[in-house]
Amino acid sequence: FVGYKEGSPAFPPTFKVERNAVQAYSKQRVPSYCDRILWRSQSSSPLHQTHFYAASDVTSSDHTPVAAKFKMVVHDMVTLRERGRHML
Repeated sequence: FVGYKEGSPAFPPTFKVERNAVQAYSKQRVPSYCDRILWRSQSSSPLHQTHFYAASDVTSSDHTPVAAKFKMVVHDMVTLRERGRHML
C-alpha cells in the first residue's frame, strides 16, 4: 500500500473480542489490531486524520468496529484552474 497512511491506535486491540462482552478477548486467539483505516490524498487537497477510535460499546461481533474523522482542505476549482494556467 505504497503512498497510504495509517493512524496509530490509542485503544486496545480490536480482535478477537468475545461477543456481548466489553473488551473481553477470546482465549483461543492473540488480541490484535486487524481493523484499520488506510487513506491517501492528493497534495493539492491534503487529508489529515483528526480522530481514530474504537466503538467499544458495539459488542455484536468478534471485531470491535473502528472509525476515523478527517480534515480536508478543499480548494475552489476555478482557483486551481487559474493557478494551472499561470504555471504553463
